[in-house]
Amino acid sequence: MRLTKKYLINSILLILLLEWAFPIGFISPTNVPKVQAQTTKTLLQPSDFTYLGYYDVKFSVYGQGLTYRYVNGDLRFLTLTWDNGQGDLLEFSLAGKNLGDSIDTTTNTWPSLMSMGGKLDGLWWDDAKQRLWTESAISYNPNYENTNIITQTLNSNGTVSNVHGPISLEGIGAKRVFGGAQNVPTWFQQLYGVGPYVVGWGGITSLLAEGSVASLGGTMYAIPDPANYADNTIIPANQFKILMDHSSGSTSYDWYSSGSHPTSFDRGERSTVPVNYFDGGDTRPNGNCSGCNGTRPTNPPVPGAGWLSPAPDGIARWTWEDTYTNTGNWIDSTTKTGFVTVADLAEVMSGIVPLIFVLIRNNTKFIFMIPKP
Repeated sequence: MRLTKKYLINSILLILLLEWAFPIGFISPTNVPKVQAQTTKTLLQPSDFTYLGYYDVKFSVYGQGLTYRYVNGDLRFLTLTWDNGQGDLLEFSLAGKNLGDSIDTTTNTWPSLMSMGGKLDGLWWDDAKQRLWTESAISYNPNYENTNIITQTLNSNGTVSNVHGPISLEGIGAKRVFGGAQNVPTWFQQLYGVGPYVVGWGGITSLLAEGSVASLGGTMYAIPDPANYADNTIIPANQFKILMDHSSGSTSYDWYSSGSHPTSFDRGERSTVPVNYFDGGDTRPNGNCSGCNGTRPTNPPVPGAGWLSPAPDGIARWTWEDTYTNTGNWIDSTTKTGFVTVADLAEVMSGIVPLIFVLIRNNTKFIFMIPKP
């Protein structure tokens, strides 16, 4: 299922660009293998999802996270809004609303939940333990920043308690972990010897090749419960597992001249083919002068530029405008399993896409996104 991007100013519209990936690699949509050691389960496919529509959410979310929970049976969504440099956590309900309606009222607010200055923030509601997970990364940051995983309890009176963290991952910078978190199915934990949670997702940041180094492709790290560690702990590398990481493709030049798919580094794959003017594709000087790159290029990217698509293997690669943001959902039913993300991808001419709210579902979970501004 793949819908065309649509634009909207000062509100949130719908876009659905579904990418499906199993946590240990990308799966071709034409190949539906049985999951190892789970002979009764097959990987999720686009046909397993139903597009519901959209809601026009009027809050100023500035590319922040989105998650949901149920309160006395009522479906509630949680997101962040900008308030003088602080992020207020807002909760809103769909009760009484029809698809396509505007939403401009809240059911609760938690003021100044976190600092938001130039940050990318991911949210996830851990229903089993009734706690909110947050991860954040300073986007325009030339310096290394540790992963920032925090959990806390949301009290009904607009306060928080049991704040725990930050917890970090050794050698994994914050620019690779700002997408929220998910539970790991028990069978997967046992089969691969991994922890009960995953964090990550990956995508564009400012200064992506500097400091913490962003990942131009999906990221996923299986981790223990952060509650088992004291505040400000850096979890040693031997206590978590890397399931996906494409950060090497952010700092390495493409592998195209070798003619063979690399085993040591790459970028994420995408089914649409972008015209990539990043990576040396546009050699005009910066600025708005005549002949500068302040205007849209009219010529093709410079021959020999990096990471042009499609690659020699016929598959397109991520550009400096692609991201999964806060969209990862691990779905595990009795017959189907898979990790699903909603990709915010650069257009044919790479550019920034406005705020978006997606609402689709299968029989198990809602899936949604609020990508970068």
